Amino acid sequence: MLLHSNLTFSSSSIILLSLPVFVFLYYDIFDGTLLKDAAVKTIYG
Repeated sequence: MLLHSNLTFSSSSIILLSLPVFVFLYYDIFDGTLLKDAAVKTIYG
């Protein structure tokens, strides 16, 4: 029982941690503005 709840906690933590990455990738792929803005700020200051 403890192992099962531990496993559930771990997988939900992984999902929560990877969610911002998926959001960033989603906006980067379908919108493309986040990466472009970052590149512009890096290149032009």
